[in-house]
Amino acid sequence: MMNNSGGEIKLTKDDINNMLMEMDELKRSINALNQEIKLFDTIINENMEALELLHKLNEGSNLNDILVPIGGDVFINASITDVSKVVVHIGSHVFSEITPGKTIEFIEKRLEALNTQKSKERGQLAEVENRYNDMAQFIQSISQRSS
Repeated sequence: MMNNSGGEIKLTKDDINNMLMEMDELKRSINALNQEIKLFDTIINENMEALELLHKLNEGSNLNDILVPIGGDVFINASITDVSKVVVHIGSHVFSEITPGKTIEFIEKRLEALNTQKSKERGQLAEVENRYNDMAQFIQSISQRSS
């Protein structure tokens, strides 16, 4: 194989094994980043659903029959009787009662932060995928030249 200056590049079995091990690590990183992005999608969707319901409550919509999760993917039918306060998880097992309007603001800020972090994760994923693809292409070109 030739390098850019016309000289030949010598790769040992150890060099190739190291590249293959790095590719394995990159593949694990790709899988982990994809899982994190899926988790962000789930959290964002849950917050969007809450935001939609809060907008309806804030507009005075009467929501008589809703499903309320009680844990373990189990739900009960319920009616909302008091819409003046909403209980919001604000972090570290701390909850606060605030108005639906303030809750909307809180969730919108949370969504902005989640979307920003998700974009960063997508950027990292693109970088790792590019590195993986470059290495795969390099190894493929080596194997084609040595055949």
